[in-house]
This record gives sequence, structure tokens and C-alpha cells, in this order.
Amino acid sequence: MKLPGSSGRRRGIAVLAFLAAFPLATATLAGAASPSGKPTGGTAPRGVSPADIQIMNRQEVLDKIAGRLTQGLSEAERARIPGFTEVRVDPVHNRIHLHWKGAVPKAVGDSLHKLPSGVTADVVPAKYSKAELHAARNKLMHNGALGAIPSRLTAQPSRITSIAPAVDGSGLEIGYDDGAAEAKPSLADPLGKPTRQAKTREVETATQHLTGVDTRVSYQPVSPTPAAERPVANRAKSTSPMTSGNTRQFDASPWFGGAGMTNPTGGICSSGFGVTSNEDGRQLLTAAAHCDGNGWRWSTWDGDPKRYIGQSNGLAIHTIDTVGIIPDSGATAGYVYDGPSDDSTGYSKPVTGWGHNFVGDYLCSSGANSGAHCNLAVQQTDISETGPDGYTRPIVDLAMQTDTWATHIASADGDSGGPVFAGVNGYTADEARGTISMNKYGMDSCPANIALQDTSKACYGGLYFVPIYQTLTEMHWSINTA
Repeated sequence: MKLPGSSGRRRGIAVLAFLAAFPLATATLAGAASPSGKPTGGTAPRGVSPADIQIMNRQEVLDKIAGRLTQGLSEAERARIPGFTEVRVDPVHNRIHLHWKGAVPKAVGDSLHKLPSGVTADVVPAKYSKAELHAARNKLMHNGALGAIPSRLTAQPSRITSIAPAVDGSGLEIGYDDGAAEAKPSLADPLGKPTRQAKTREVETATQHLTGVDTRVSYQPVSPTPAAERPVANRAKSTSPMTSGNTRQFDASPWFGGAGMTNPTGGICSSGFGVTSNEDGRQLLTAAAHCDGNGWRWSTWDGDPKRYIGQSNGLAIHTIDTVGIIPDSGATAGYVYDGPSDDSTGYSKPVTGWGHNFVGDYLCSSGANSGAHCNLAVQQTDISETGPDGYTRPIVDLAMQTDTWATHIASADGDSGGPVFAGVNGYTADEARGTISMNKYGMDSCPANIALQDTSKACYGGLYFVPIYQTLTEMHWSINTA
């Protein structure tokens, strides 16, 4: 299916109809200077049209309405609202779709009849509420981890890798692969088509019996092992020129988000957002927990010598895939690098705050290995997913690139820990929404126009990200703003 506003896309990926594509590209542009003297963006990046800005302005309005309908609760906490199933925003058509089981409360109905001019909404009846689907999902989890289903077809049980409440409230969407919960992921389907189909039916029957709700089951191996987090022998490194100033790959204090970091095991990973501890006031830089390792020491990706950034705080939480880096300088800033990975201008944008995510939101990512990418539409929220490190992420959201995959991606290996954000104020600033944790929809090859710092890595059309609310709440941090 070709999406409106795109020039075609990779086959084989079903796209929900409401996720209409619209170019929201980012590019580099020199601008003003941050308090540290680093160059920053003072205007919208090149490639952002008035139509792009209009869509994001609509999204800001729709997200505020959706926030009121969901009482300001996070993706998972919305299960507290009796009857609520899901809310979808459609900034292209300026519309809200509310999925609800049973009669809509008067207060919610009144809100839907008092919408701003131009905004429309509809209520879609749902079979199950989010609360019912949460209760059903819990029956397939043990001590917070996804479980396994015994199989009569194979020696190994069927390992549940993913559970998500269907957006329309029709049941649970479940992914599985072969092996015990602690088994390493298999990158290729080890079963023939007839056996796989039979096993999928077996898992579907078992999960419906165990949960008491309708389930849709598919073979879904764990996301590829995060090779980006480990060094590769004879690494094919970008030959792009490095400036002596502060750039994405050669950052300096106060440290920015989206910068290239050499992680403690020698691979490339991305810095996330600058944060401040609510407990001791210390400034930290967020990173992916699965990037951490021996020695806990982090440095810039480029440089001869590299610049030492700091050391992990030793308090990694793998369920939210987050660790804090204590900068040696003690300073981080509320800015995020933008543009391609090899940008030599140091272009960045200020962070204005953070927000919750809604299905249909258009977001951007900014990873150290592949650069910044917009046009990422949130397909689903409140997903429980097994990470390539073996840990269950109880709450992640999924976003997918809606522009043509011949020239656009969502992320690449090496972008782990990088910021996910919404463009605000005419794309001159960023609102924090989450951090990159896992990839989805692997590509046969990376588009030729994507500059990778480590060219041995793979590119992807989608990504799972941990909502920033979960990170800030569980780590007791506050987001640094500019």
C-alpha cells in the first residue's frame, strides 16, 4: 500500500490506515549559541515546510485534548480509567478516535462536544477495556517477566516475546519464538512453514484459554542482539571529516543528547537526555542500560584522543533499559543534536520539557550512529517486550517510519539510548518523549543516503522506545531544559 504523501515504501509491513505519512524531515542548519557556546538551532531545520509545522501544531492541540481525556495518565496508567481502551490522534486530518467499552461517561462526552474549531472526534466501541486486557496480560507474566507456553510440537516451549493490548480493544496481540525464557534469540525461523503455522495455532489456543480473552498470535523472535553495543573486529568506520569543535561525535561539557559515545565495551551508543537527580541535585546523562559494561567508563565516539565523558552511576535498571552517566565535568545540558550523524556544524535544538505519548503521534529520533529521523508515527503503546539482553521491558512504545524506506529509516544499531522527541515551536525545539531501546522491521540494507558512523551495523524501519515518563519516575530524575 502506498501511503499518501510518500513515494512508496518497503513491502510486507501492514500499516494502520490512520497513520497517513507526511514528510517531517530534519536537516542541519547553523543557528544561535547555547549557554556553553555550542552552536544551536534558532530556526526550523531545512526541509521543514509550513505544512509540516501546521501538522505538528495540530498534534500539540490533539495531544492536549487526549491528555484531558486520559486524565493526564501515562500509557500504562490509563488502565485505571473504567471503560477506557485507547485514544488515537490523527494530526493529518485533525481528528481524535476514542476506543471505549460500554457507555462513555458524561464528562468525557461533554469534552468531545466542546472541541476547538476544526477538530473532530468519534467514539469507537471496544470489546475489552484496557483494564481487562492488562489483567489478561498479567496471567502470561511471572514476576514481571514474560512467560513460556509448553508445546507438543517441539522440544522447547514457546517463549512469549511480546504482549500488547490491541489498539481497538479487540484482544491481546502476542508474539512468541522457540525456547525457554532464558534462551538466546534465534535470528532465523528454525521451523518449516506447516510446523510454524501449527505452533502458532497452538500458542493462540493456549493463550486464549489462559487469559480468557481473544488473542492474535504471530511468530516474533526477540529483536536482534544489540551488536551496536559491542565492538566489531575491523570495524568499518565513517570517513567523514571531524572538526575540532563540539559536534555530535566529538561532544564536550555540558554534554548534549544524541551524541556518539564509546561505551564501556568499546561499541557505539547514543547519549539520551540531560537530567537532574531529584535526590541529590546531581546532573546526569541518560544512556541505555544494555550499553553499559566493563569499567563503566564512557568517552566520545570520535577524537584522538577521545574526550572522557564520565562513569556510569552503577544503578542500571534493565526493565526501563536506563543507566545514568555521571559526567566528569558535572554538567549536562537541555539540548539534543539534530541532523545527520556526520554533521560537522554541531547543530542542536533545545529541550522544552517532556510529554506522554499517544497512538498516531508523529515523533523524531536522534541516534549517534545514523542521525536524526522524523516521520515516525506511534503505532502502539503500552507494550511488554523482551529485549535482546533477555530482560522484559514491561512498558515500551512502538514507532515506525512512515516515509519511503528507500531513503528513510527509524534507527540503526548504535542508536540505542538516543532521544525520541516531538518537534515543537515550529520544529525549533524538542519535547522529550522517550529513549531508543530496541529495533524492529530490519532492512535488507541501509539506504545509501544514510551516513553511519559504524557501517557494519543494520538499519530498521521501526523502533521500540521507553517512555520518558517511566524513566523519570523510576529513576527519580527531572528533565533538563534549555
